[in-house]
Amino acid sequence: MKKIDDLKSEYEEIEIPKDLDTFIDQAIHTASRSRKRRQIFIGTGCAAAAIVLSFGVAVNTSKVFAQSVFKLPIIGDAAKIICIRNYQETDAFAQFDVIIPKIENTGNPKLEQKVNREIEKQMNLLIEQSKKEIREIRDFEKENKLSPASGKTKITGDYAITYNKDTYLSFQVTVSAVRAAAYTHTTFYNLNIKIGKTFTLQDLYGDNYADVVRSEVLRQMDERKAKDNSLVFFDTFEIKKDQAFYINDKKQVVIYFEKYKCAAGYMGPQEFIMPFPFTLP
Repeated sequence: MKKIDDLKSEYEEIEIPKDLDTFIDQAIHTASRSRKRRQIFIGTGCAAAAIVLSFGVAVNTSKVFAQSVFKLPIIGDAAKIICIRNYQETDAFAQFDVIIPKIENTGNPKLEQKVNREIEKQMNLLIEQSKKEIREIRDFEKENKLSPASGKTKITGDYAITYNKDTYLSFQVTVSAVRAAAYTHTTFYNLNIKIGKTFTLQDLYGDNYADVVRSEVLRQMDERKAKDNSLVFFDTFEIKKDQAFYINDKKQVVIYFEKYKCAAGYMGPQEFIMPFPFTLP
């Protein structure tokens, strides 16, 4: 998160945001834009920077999510998502409405405890960070006699969906922040519920996973640029052990890059579907 000294420049140009300091274990992977996720919105003035927090967890496709306490059966009777808390708070500058869920009935209580503990820990941390940044922005506006945002910052959150079949579960926790421009952090859990373990790209593609994935991403970048020469991609990206990815409903591996990570900011987050066969561990 940015310090107050950095905020002034955001009125003049969009800067590349820093990564969140903490991602949850190797199970957490950034990803976003599940087609079924309800988007997170923010109300702000046009001049001031603002913060928005969004939250998403996905475990099934084509389900409508409740707005408060509810239970959502997943495919079959084994697993459910329930909302344990709907965090709501309004102060002088912001209005929070964030659903905090947990998974249950997976057959792996230890896995559930770990995942649910980290979800709540992450969400509580992000709520507090958002509050802090909103205060810093308002203080900066006042000290520098800048036009303040009109009205409150509205912060809301919701769920999304990726994959849930054959004891494999891919679900997401999404965190979005909006200042001069919007960017989103979405973390993914990729789980084998049966054995109670997470799986990574290395599990899917072997020890050479980084080279395999990077080569394919570069190939697709070139393909896209050939169709549209206005696109701006960066070839400096790395494929690391905690590379963001998810399994989609067609059982395809989708590599995900946050905004700015492999392309110009105006292009937003980028996704690349891997064409290679794989066996879930």
